[in-house]
Amino acid sequence: MLNSMDPFNKVSAKLYQGSVPDPDSSYEGFSMIVLCAQECQPELPRFKGTVLRPAFDDTTNPSVAHVQRARDASVAVGSELMRGGRVLVTCFMGLNRSGLVVGQAMAMTTRIPADQIVEMIRAARGKDALTNTTFHAMVLSAVRMRDEVLSARSPGGTKHGRARGESARDRGR
Repeated sequence: MLNSMDPFNKVSAKLYQGSVPDPDSSYEGFSMIVLCAQECQPELPRFKGTVLRPAFDDTTNPSVAHVQRARDASVAVGSELMRGGRVLVTCFMGLNRSGLVVGQAMAMTTRIPADQIVEMIRAARGKDALTNTTFHAMVLSAVRMRDEVLSARSPGGTKHGRARGESARDRGR
């Protein structure tokens, strides 16, 4: 069984989540490694792919700058996945910060429901993954935003309701 004690685990086809990477490993097969742990940013001299260093804190009250770093990292991960890359997202324990970036990237690149994204992360990393309530809420928000955009673009969706100031509740009346 996979859990948070493993260095990294597969969350989806080409997306992995884990704890601080081993500087002595080449991580062959990965095209990108994301280092989210503010307190630990190891050099990875044997890794030949792209290393992102968004470095943010695991707190329930992140700064605007930290939220933006996580979002930017998620976009970069999503873009790499869409190009066919294989990505490892890490933080110190491989639970919350990496879970946020993985969850937001999945929201951007799949149509998987929010609860299933969270379940996939926890199935890979253990029940303590994505338990930071703020990060969990940010993943759910990313999925809601994706779903709103997709429903506005689909036939029968109200393409311009939001622009006129209508709320989702008002459009349902």
